[in-house]
Amino acid sequence: MDNAPDILWLSLESVRADHTPMYGYKRNTTPSLDRFASQPATTVFDNGIAQSLWTPASSASMLTGTYLSTHRVGQDGRAEKKLPAAIDTLPELLSDIGYETALFSPNPYISKATGLDRGFNHTTSVKAVPESYSPFQSDARIYWSEGLRRILRSRKPNLARIKHELKTTENEVLEHHAKQWLNSTGAGADQFFAYMHIPGPHHPYFPNTDYLNCFTDEISFSAEEAYNLVKDIYYGGSVAIKRGMAEGLDLSANEWEAIEAMYDATLRHMDATVDALISKARSVSDSLVVVIVGDHGELFGDHGLIGHNLVLHDSLIEVPMLISGIPDAVTDETTLTQQIDLTYTLAEITGVTTDQFEGRDIRDTSRKHAISQRGQANLKSYTQYDDSFDTERFFKDPYTVVRSEEYKLASNQNQTELYRLPDEETDVQKNCDDVMAELSSVIDREGIEWTGEDQQRGSHFDDSQLEQLKDLGYLS
Repeated sequence: MDNAPDILWLSLESVRADHTPMYGYKRNTTPSLDRFASQPATTVFDNGIAQSLWTPASSASMLTGTYLSTHRVGQDGRAEKKLPAAIDTLPELLSDIGYETALFSPNPYISKATGLDRGFNHTTSVKAVPESYSPFQSDARIYWSEGLRRILRSRKPNLARIKHELKTTENEVLEHHAKQWLNSTGAGADQFFAYMHIPGPHHPYFPNTDYLNCFTDEISFSAEEAYNLVKDIYYGGSVAIKRGMAEGLDLSANEWEAIEAMYDATLRHMDATVDALISKARSVSDSLVVVIVGDHGELFGDHGLIGHNLVLHDSLIEVPMLISGIPDAVTDETTLTQQIDLTYTLAEITGVTTDQFEGRDIRDTSRKHAISQRGQANLKSYTQYDDSFDTERFFKDPYTVVRSEEYKLASNQNQTELYRLPDEETDVQKNCDDVMAELSSVIDREGIEWTGEDQQRGSHFDDSQLEQLKDLGYLS
């Protein structure tokens, strides 16, 4: 333990790599992350791959170092099953050797409800709307002071905007509690592991007053028009999103541009939170490893889809991935790095690696493949709105993607497709026997199977968590 580092893991909600300047994006959506990326101790991974397309599955992978087909959280497409008791979490293993461990999450899918709080000595469920409005309660003070500050800055406050400003203070609440913990516990601990899930970019992409106008001077819509467009398309949760996709997304190029401007503005808010948390952690630690990674990407009309649904295309699984404090991490344009590779490496450097971990060491140069997986797809939840919605182009059952630099194999027991990137529509397997054999062997080598005895207990979300999931658009 003497040489073990402190660890700050920042999981970024719904951030696709190609919307950040580190990966060549036209807008400066994440200036703080860009500065962090340019520091000598930081490695920016050229090809960061998410283990799945949504938060429960990817988060469970990051916290356990295992694939979705192993941990099975979110395999049902609804996150109605908890993490199996037989699977350890990285914080459990670190806690066993003396680490102080803390979880800060505004997403109920990363909580006791799913078992993803296991191993954390301290947990904070971050909520924008406090349970008590008493000025003596810290969350209430943040709620009122932050919400009112934004309302006063708003040029044209109306009831809808006021409600929005008061219901979107998760970043500020998370930052407050995380700083408190780092000051009191983190600074006094021999070693700490803090896992923080940073909100913001998840649909419906409603920027608050501070960030609403960040990128609207570059589009043909006013800030208010762009905001209302996003509201029309995304407000109403999964029902509105699925209905929109089923009925067809007949939007102009200018409308898509406006939607992405709203998404980019929420990235800027998230970026400010990340900057504050890194600064505070560095102020209390002399030996700090910082991990920053998107949990999954997002779709903006790609393949007729929005949000994060149905497919494992690169828009959803290519995520920003950075690490600071491990100087011999390896990356280049041919190397692929999975989320669980980060978990494996942290287990290695802290001495808690077990046979459970399915990733590879980021200091290894032979990382030429990455795996991503999606669970069950409920295609009827789309065709109920329009039975002409083409479901044949999607995998219904759980499937695995093996990604190389040039190709992507998508496969389950019922069907197999091979794409030559960046084309993710044309199946080329008939002309690529050698590639098929190579990528199929990865699935065999990893021992990936979707069968197995169901020993998972059911997840349980309380009323407050269900409200949070509705606000995030998961529920209607």
